[in-house]
Amino acid sequence: MRRTVVLVVSLSVLVANGAFASGFQVTAQGARSMGMGLATTGVADDASAIFYNPAGLAFQDTALVAGAMLATNTEGRYTGPTGLAENQVDGISVLPELYATKKFGIAHVGLAINTPFGLPMRWENRDTFSGRRVSYLATIRTLNVNPTVAFEVTPTLGVAVGADWMHSKLQLERRRAFSGFDVADIKLKSDLTDADGFGWNTAVFWKSGPWRAGASYRSAIDVDHEPKLEVTQILTGIPAIDTAVAGTIPPASLDAKVPIELPASLNVGVAWVSPGTGNIVSVEAIARIGRRSRSSRSPSRPCPRSTSRAIQIGATRGHGAWARSSSAGR
Repeated sequence: MRRTVVLVVSLSVLVANGAFASGFQVTAQGARSMGMGLATTGVADDASAIFYNPAGLAFQDTALVAGAMLATNTEGRYTGPTGLAENQVDGISVLPELYATKKFGIAHVGLAINTPFGLPMRWENRDTFSGRRVSYLATIRTLNVNPTVAFEVTPTLGVAVGADWMHSKLQLERRRAFSGFDVADIKLKSDLTDADGFGWNTAVFWKSGPWRAGASYRSAIDVDHEPKLEVTQILTGIPAIDTAVAGTIPPASLDAKVPIELPASLNVGVAWVSPGTGNIVSVEAIARIGRRSRSSRSPSRPCPRSTSRAIQIGATRGHGAWARSSSAGR
């Protein structure tokens, strides 16, 4: 009989620098939105509105299909209290996205298939990295299927509601310590087809003259991963320690259960469209709300939720574009 190990892991545990899901999240969806500095909740005038503000579909009467392969280069650095700088391994991640919209009677229907989470965190020099006993490699990669429907309530107001079917895979590698020595490598890995979860989203979009405004909310999604847990002993050369550790190493991989919450998000944006020229200036505020790790003293009691916030500003002029984005901490 195989044993199953239940591990309670939050996204904050998976990232050595203490950030939670924002470290894995991919907010760049759609070429136009990236050109606007991702400040498009108050614009929402193309197919990628399904991701940013699906209520914008209520004013799109033309059927649209858009797709892309997003290539991202992940870089990162951590500087500890001693001033020592440690770097992440550079790497390219290729993430697909597909959007389609069509009007059926009074309903504007959309479907998005994308990867809202998918950035890896792999640190150099795993034998010496200061956070190796938390994780030296951590990845959450998702594939989301997001159907949505929008309605034009009035000539100036649209609303939308949708569902999120999130498929997720997890990979986590860290070191185990005993008496100050690294004594084992612990690896967790699951497949994209092993775990999924469901969430919902809703949005509103308003326009009047040159002004546009919108708000979009996506719920948190709980995903119960079922990865394989493998533990490999690292010999220290000290017989007493090696013998004590050997008795705790499972002889084969174990079935594990790792529940993870993907955080909720709230986007609020305002845009101004210049009459005649079509130039756009857009400002957006974002809040992502996630749960911290559970208390080690009381595992059944979650710690208070944490929130990351950001302000994004974007503009287009003619065929060119400039964008600026800034963010504030939790």
